[in-house]
Amino acid sequence: FAKKGLLIGGIATTVIALATVATWQFLPEPAPKIAPVDEATAQKIEGLLGTADIFLQMGDLIDAGPSNAVDVYKRVLEMQAGNPQATAGMATALEQILVQIKSDIEAGDLKSAENLILLSEHYYPDNEDLADLREQAGL
Repeated sequence: FAKKGLLIGGIATTVIALATVATWQFLPEPAPKIAPVDEATAQKIEGLLGTADIFLQMGDLIDAGPSNAVDVYKRVLEMQAGNPQATAGMATALEQILVQIKSDIEAGDLKSAENLILLSEHYYPDNEDLADLREQAGL
């Protein structure tokens, strides 16, 4: 009986440990820390976010000029690291940019795809999707 008890106890401990590890793997990552800002900076950020959102809605995502959604969101993140609206805007802009690059590749417009990839890699240097599209386009 003692051996059976040890075996069952060992199995139960193993099951609990595995369940704990499995649960831990699926916990959401902690939210990034949002840097505190003074009232004047908060007002500037609010205005910039409004401008960036308009650029995003207009499809002015990224270009060589300073007036586009990604540049403005990036400016906000420089003013307030971890700003959730700017972070989400950067992610949404990237999704739309990736769709445009794929469309350019499918249409055979490799020059346009290349230009957009080069611009995008400046803002998203470690993005694997951009690297995959670069390879897909043969660039």
